[in-house]
Amino acid sequence: LTGSFPSLTGTYVANCSSWASADTTNVPSVWKVFDNDTTTWWENNYFVQAGYGAGGTYTGSYSTTVSGSAVGGEWIQIQYPTQVILQTYSMYARSGLWAARMPKQFTVAGSNDGTTWTTVDTQTGITSWTGQTAISFTPSVLTTPWKYFRLIAQAIVSGPDDINIGQWTLNVSSNGSDFYADTQGNLTTGINGTGQTLSTWLAGATPYVSIWYDQTSQG
Repeated sequence: LTGSFPSLTGTYVANCSSWASADTTNVPSVWKVFDNDTTTWWENNYFVQAGYGAGGTYTGSYSTTVSGSAVGGEWIQIQYPTQVILQTYSMYARSGLWAARMPKQFTVAGSNDGTTWTTVDTQTGITSWTGQTAISFTPSVLTTPWKYFRLIAQAIVSGPDDINIGQWTLNVSSNGSDFYADTQGNLTTGINGTGQTLSTWLAGATPYVSIWYDQTSQG
């Protein structure tokens, strides 16, 4: 996993709706979409069902309630050690001629307990997967920090078939903090130049402004 801050230590947990294995006692393959290895991948358990019918539409039974609505599809998810804000994300296909098994319609959801999910981004009509050229996306919701992110594949490019994903890369930033400007324009976490400076807080990371507060009430 990549981030726009120097480090975020702790335990990361990968999970999925199902995984393909002739021996179901094997370790789930979902971690392979986070391993930075272009030759590994995750696919759903096609030994039970292909999951996606003619035209690539999902025909299985997995469903996630996102922002109050049921979203059907096989899913993968990652749990971070702490809350982070998703800035951008990208995916690429499994090596070889597997682009047709990539998601065509999908939803990215965020959660802080792994149970209640909120929409972070939705995409439809994504069919331009070629080889292992990554396609990047910017979420429609950037201001909310989440601990869990789930990618739900509602349809694949074509079917009937199972889903394969070679890599899912999330670019995240650490949870934000309020900063105040003094009369000289210096930014610190406390009023009138008190608290931690912006440069110290960033520690070399790339900053993103998520909320502006208008203290003048003049718009």
